Amino acid sequence: MKLATKVRMVWIDGSVLNGRPLRRGHLCEAFGISVPQASLDLGEFRRRWPDRLVYDAAAKVYRAAPGSSPVFDADLRITVFKTVHLLARKGGSFSGRAAGEAAAEVAR
Repeated sequence: MKLATKVRMVWIDGSVLNGRPLRRGHLCEAFGISVPQASLDLGEFRRRWPDRLVYDAAAKVYRAAPGSSPVFDADLRITVFKTVHLLARKGGSFSGRAAGEAAAEVAR
């Protein structure tokens, strides 16, 4: 799995904590990816961890499945969220040199 894809998987996992809904558009906004790519990522997440997400067709959102636990470690989720947030503040997305610089800044 490519690093950018894994980062999006971690982000998806953390995004549904505490009952927060997740839409494809959230991924598009956070990572600067297309709607088809967001759909692929959500499909991949559900394929790998089928018991983690449920789709609420009425609301057209994904939610954490009842009783499910996060897939990824809390420290990793926090690092990913901080990095994505920092990149957004700087007007970038998680790709190339900007991602590496942001990750290094978060690690300091």
